[in-house]
Amino acid sequence: MSETKERKDVYAIVTERIIQQLEKGVAPWQKPWRADQVPKNLISGRPYRGINLILLSTLGYEHNLFLSKKQIAALGASAKEKERPHLVVFWKWVEVSDEDVSAPHS
Repeated sequence: MSETKERKDVYAIVTERIIQQLEKGVAPWQKPWRADQVPKNLISGRPYRGINLILLSTLGYEHNLFLSKKQIAALGASAKEKERPHLVVFWKWVEVSDEDVSAPHS
């Protein structure tokens, strides 16, 4: 048996998670959470948005506070041995002007 793990792309992981929720009878895009339960970053206090809100809120944790691997290391802490990382998708808004859209691509 090979030691290498096959990596899934983000789209496959997100699709799989949504299908799992739908099979449980949960529509993850409907708001099942309360305002005080929205997943947040523990250090910055910023709530997660977009697909991350859906991905993290469906995990079933009592407290929806999360840290990145770098934040854990910066605190000099470590995760519990049985804890596993969860997918968080980096995204940001990109402002595009009309000139950018109409310019020919090289």
